[in-house]
Amino acid sequence: VILCKPNMNRAASPTSLAGIIKVYNVKHYKVDDVKEAILYALSTASKKDLICVAGSLFTVGEAREVFKKKSCIN
Repeated sequence: VILCKPNMNRAASPTSLAGIIKVYNVKHYKVDDVKEAILYALSTASKKDLICVAGSLFTVGEAREVFKKKSCIN
């Protein structure tokens, strides 16, 4: 799980999200923003992996813009 924060004042920080998911013992990686999260996901995923963006519409919207710029959306 890659934890990030969209460009929104009310969004939770990656550190606070890490505290919430700690009880599930999930391997996670914290980054500052959505663009960094997408670029990290793309750099670590194989061609057969699926990248799922979850969170608010702000997060998904920012991720979509990154994917569009990377020409990943068909």
